[in-house]
Amino acid sequence: MDFQIVLDNAPLLVQAGITTVWIFVVTAILGTIFGSVIAVLRQFGPKPIARFCQVYSWFLRCVPALLVLFYAFYGLPEMGIFLSPDSAAIVGLTVSTSAYMSETFRCGLLALRRDQLDAARSLGLPFSHILRRIVLPQAAVVVLPPWTSNLILLLKGTSLASVVAVAEMTGVTYRMISTTYRPYPFLITSAIFYLALVTGITIAFRHLERRTAGSWR
Repeated sequence: MDFQIVLDNAPLLVQAGITTVWIFVVTAILGTIFGSVIAVLRQFGPKPIARFCQVYSWFLRCVPALLVLFYAFYGLPEMGIFLSPDSAAIVGLTVSTSAYMSETFRCGLLALRRDQLDAARSLGLPFSHILRRIVLPQAAVVVLPPWTSNLILLLKGTSLASVVAVAEMTGVTYRMISTTYRPYPFLITSAIFYLALVTGITIAFRHLERRTAGSWR
């Protein structure tokens, strides 16, 4: 199997890899922030807001992420909102990911002992202090493993961005195969790319899990 053709197209593949990582990092950060806010509002917010967050999470976990991306790219222009392919991919993946992240973080909040919250309230601590110093640090330890799994799924889900004309790794791989009719070198290269990223994330967060678990024993 000749990989010279991969080397000949290395600049395109490197740029595609950078785009994939960029979309993943931005979406992971935004999805985590929005997901944690939704989880907190659903658990501790007023009933109308909590109900809205519940419906938000339910709806977006039922709808395929691909449809969300289509709406962000093709539907929003009907409302006068025009996004570039990269921006549409980030918006669509963030909205979809935030729903899954919210459920992950809500499980962490539910895992906390109720008497800790009652004791903190009895001491007259403000809710922001309880949330920042008691609730979130303990919930973070609980949700770290499933959060890592969500990140891995998100990384692989960035391949959906190719359907809205984003030149990420999977889309460029398909384009190279269509152009050269040499599938195996490009498929193997793409697989190695994702394998390396997923392995790196797994090792890094497994180390973080051990450190955080030890700090809370």
